[in-house]
Amino acid sequence: MRRAVALVLVLTLALHTGSVFALAAAAQGTATLSGTARSSSGQPVENSTAQLRDVMTGQLVGTASVDQSGGFLFTGLNPGSYVVEIVNAQGVIIGTSAVSAVAAGATVAISITAATAVAATTGGGISTLAIVSMLAAAAGVAGVVIAVNRGTASPSQ
Repeated sequence: MRRAVALVLVLTLALHTGSVFALAAAAQGTATLSGTARSSSGQPVENSTAQLRDVMTGQLVGTASVDQSGGFLFTGLNPGSYVVEIVNAQGVIIGTSAVSAVAAGATVAISITAATAVAATTGGGISTLAIVSMLAAAAGVAGVVIAVNRGTASPSQ
């Protein structure tokens, strides 16, 4: 009798634990983040790409094309904090969203105002250093050191 009771208890615990893990696994990859990219004058930003960056790791986790109306969509996201970067056809980041917290099963909509086309084509985009600094600040990192070698310094410097 003891063995039967013990077996029932073990099976009940195993089934309960399994269902908790199944629910947790089902919650992963279920969020959606959508948005629009517009210029400072309110026009849709065309011929660009939206990049999704995980704030905690700083890694890109997805890209999406921006459509003619400035819209983009990321689906199947894990819960976390993300920023969206708008990149023009020349590969320059021309806009970055605020940090968006995405919960399991949530649908989040954002809007990004990108730099004007003139500023973007003349090098007025957002620097990678600025993005990494923003991500570090959002993640609560005390300090970030980045060394950039642009090859423009003279040998005497």
